[in-house]
Amino acid sequence: MKKCINAVIYSADPDARVRLKDALGNLISLRVRADAEKTWLGAVKTAAQARNISIAFVDSAIHPAEFTNFRAAMKGLSLLFRPSFVVTLRPEHNTPEIVSEHIMQGVEGFLSEPFTLQSVEDTLRVVIENREKRIADHAKAIKTLQFLITDACTCLDDTALERLENGKRGGGASLKRMSLLREQLAKMKDRFTEQEVFSLVEKAIKDQAGLLDLSKFRAHHPKVKFAPHPGKVITKIIEGRSISLDRLAEFISTDERTIRALLNESGTLTPELARGFAKLLGSSEDYWLGLQKSYEDYMNSRR
Repeated sequence: MKKCINAVIYSADPDARVRLKDALGNLISLRVRADAEKTWLGAVKTAAQARNISIAFVDSAIHPAEFTNFRAAMKGLSLLFRPSFVVTLRPEHNTPEIVSEHIMQGVEGFLSEPFTLQSVEDTLRVVIENREKRIADHAKAIKTLQFLITDACTCLDDTALERLENGKRGGGASLKRMSLLREQLAKMKDRFTEQEVFSLVEKAIKDQAGLLDLSKFRAHHPKVKFAPHPGKVITKIIEGRSISLDRLAEFISTDERTIRALLNESGTLTPELARGFAKLLGSSEDYWLGLQKSYEDYMNSRR
C-alpha cells in the first residue's frame, strides 16, 4: 500500500513546477498530493489550509531572501508538525557552497535536476523516514515536557499550602525542586512552539485544579503564637507591687468577684477594666485590650 503525503511546491518557473508535479504523481511507492505555487505567500497560504503538509519543495532559483521569508512564515503556521524542506537543485546551483548553505539553514533533502523518478523516490524515502523519526522524538519530548509542567504545578501548590500552614514559612524543598525543574524546562524551550507549551500548561492547570483540595485553603486558620490569659499577666504585676485584691477592685471601681474571676483566668478583660488597669498599672488601654485579643485568638486557633 502506498504511503500518502501532502506537499507544496514553491517555484517561480512554471515549467519547473510542472516537471516536479508530474514526477511526484508517478512515484511507485509514494502517493504525493502536491500543490504548486509561484510565490512564497501562495505556498504559505496553501500549507495553512492543508495543515498537514509533510514536504515543502523549493526551487534553487528562488532568491535567498524570499526563501528565508518562506521558512519563517511556515514556522509560524499552526501546522500539525513543521514540514521538511527539499530543494530542487538546478545544474548551475549544484555546488558544495550552495548545498552547504542550504543544509545550514535546515534543508533536509536535495533533488538534482534533471531528476529521475527513482532519484525522487529515493530522496523522499530518506526525508520521510527522518521526518517520522523526528516526529516520534518530538512526541517523547512532549510527554517529558508535560510531566515537567505538571510537576511544576504540583510544586507551586505544595509550596503555597505549606507556607499557608506555617505562617508564610517553609516550602524550601518544593522551591528547590521547582528550581531544578526550571533549569530542565529552559533547556527544552527551543524545541516547542508557544502553542504547544500553552496547551500543555492549560491542561496541567486544569488537571491539577481537579486534584487540589481547595478546602485546605478555604478553611485554613493560620497558627497563632501562645498568648497567656491577661489575668496571669495582671497577677504577676500586682504581686510584684504588693497590690491587694480589695485595693485593686476599689481603684478600678468594680467588685472583687469580677477581679477574682479575671485573675483566676476565667473572666474577660473588658474595655472598662482596661481603662482602670491603664491608670493603676500603667501602659495604654490598647495594650490591655490587646492582651485579651491575643489570648482569644490563640484559644480560637486551637479549636
